[in-house]
Amino acid sequence: MPENANQPPRSYICANCGGGIRYDISRQQLVCASCGTPAPFPLNSTPPTEHPYAAQAVNASHRVAQAETMEISCQNCGAQVMFSAHQTATCCPMCGSAHINAARQAEGIPPDGIIPFKVDQYQAQEAFRKWVRSRWFAPNSLKKSYQEGKLTPVYLPYWTFDAQAQANYQGRGGRVRHIRQGKQTRTTIDWYPVSGTVRQSFDDIQICASANSQRQLAGEIQPFGTSRGCKPYDVAYLAGAQAEHYALPLDDGYRQAQQQMEAELHAAATSQILGRGFQQASITRLNPSYANVTYKQVLLPVWLAAFTQGGKSWHYAINGETGKVSGERPYSAVKIGAAVLLALLICALIILLFSGESYAAELPAALNQTAGLLGPADTAAPLIEATKYLIQT
Repeated sequence: MPENANQPPRSYICANCGGGIRYDISRQQLVCASCGTPAPFPLNSTPPTEHPYAAQAVNASHRVAQAETMEISCQNCGAQVMFSAHQTATCCPMCGSAHINAARQAEGIPPDGIIPFKVDQYQAQEAFRKWVRSRWFAPNSLKKSYQEGKLTPVYLPYWTFDAQAQANYQGRGGRVRHIRQGKQTRTTIDWYPVSGTVRQSFDDIQICASANSQRQLAGEIQPFGTSRGCKPYDVAYLAGAQAEHYALPLDDGYRQAQQQMEAELHAAATSQILGRGFQQASITRLNPSYANVTYKQVLLPVWLAAFTQGGKSWHYAINGETGKVSGERPYSAVKIGAAVLLALLICALIILLFSGESYAAELPAALNQTAGLLGPADTAAPLIEATKYLIQT
């Protein structure tokens, strides 16, 4: 539903029952969270546009009011709703109704597209459960947090860049020779000067422009399907979620994109040298240039959550389109210590097996103590049982 950017923050309330309207992930449409009535909002149908990267666009991206907190009254229940700096969509803490600041979202360069959430909260929790179970040395409290933690749906702003890139390079190609000297063999590398040109097309390099402190985590759950899965941006998609305005200007985003493109051109030049029959490659000079550079701004879906362990907050993020998980996590000193002890016991077992059976009989008790430290569900428990079996046999 296109909105006038000059409108105050809007509340999304169902005309049928007064409940909060939000985007239903399973139905992929706006509905009332209470009665299920579809919202009668016509959504924007203008396809996302790629814009030429130019000085005018860079200047426009800097024309943004200073980020500050803002407080409004909920039109549904009267409670005070707080918008933090850069936040453009949130929910009432009392009744859960959605509130969207379309004016703030449109400042500077407005979004061109959006990928609505496709992974719902249950699927996100399940993805996190599988992820955390694969972390062997995580404390048990972390393994419970996927049930206890609260996931927050957030739309984070991203810049995407397209470009035609070319790089002239100079470097060295190395051929390995083995020289036999008596009974010994010495390896040497003969280096030869090489040069060449590599070309590559880049489509939708994704740069997170969020002010969120978890921006690095958001980068680790990429990619998103911005080339094929973007819908035309409409503020109505934000109903029921949180959203942010970009904090990273367009030119800073482009510099980050250039770093990624240069790294790929460097890898392409290295591969080209190796393809000429060399076993080693070294790039000494790379001169990249970029043409037909375009950009767009998109809002992408991320589930964010945090839990506290040892007086410190640990965060994780889940891709709201694919379910990919990334996160910080503490390590259990007890489990690490137990694993070290287990390794020592296995080494001792090997020694005892070659030293006689009298001492080996004492090891099962020690292994039982180690199993107690690791916990009955730990993945190292089968290894302990196998070690006992070896002792007995």
